[in-house]
Amino acid sequence: MVSALLVSLFVFAADPQPEAAPQVTPPAAAPATTTAAAVSSDGARLVCRREAQPNTRFKTKVCKTVAEWEARAEAARAAFAEEQQRPMISTARGN
Repeated sequence: MVSALLVSLFVFAADPQPEAAPQVTPPAAAPATTTAAAVSSDGARLVCRREAQPNTRFKTKVCKTVAEWEARAEAARAAFAEEQQRPMISTARGN
């Protein structure tokens, strides 16, 4: 078993490094950042998703704009980050 590992190590070490994939650069005409017009037109697009309801096996269809979905995701990220920053010990006294 050990000899098989050593043989495979030498075989892979003897092979030359594979050629790196050529790097593709974006065309010069493409903007580096999105423009406000592109964001506003995409932000108004309606996207529907099926979400599971708590304590049931059924799902409901929820339709919102892209901007509303992004705002909802950002609010969830902020709530999660806030929860992580809270101390884990309680300073309240009790029995």
